[in-house]
Amino acid sequence: MLDLGGVTFCDSTGVGVLVQLLKQGREQNSTLVLASIPPRLERLLSITGLRAAFRVEPSLERAIEALQEAPVRRRPVRRRPVRRRPVRRRPGTAI
Repeated sequence: MLDLGGVTFCDSTGVGVLVQLLKQGREQNSTLVLASIPPRLERLLSITGLRAAFRVEPSLERAIEALQEAPVRRRPVRRRPVRRRPVRRRPGTAI
């Protein structure tokens, strides 16, 4: 849980940190809740399309309640299959 009520500035570096925390939380099957987001940061997350990826609560108290109510997610980590390209050889060339 992150209380962002005191944040006065956030650029791409800050958004990158939030995304990294979200990814780490998903890998560990935990929930990241953002609390007390300032309007500018909420707008930034909306513009970038990241607002839907985060669980956002209006206050720290509500974020604590939400975490206590939330069931523990046991979701397997999805791994992308390795796609191998076929090797193209010219006719008449040795391997």
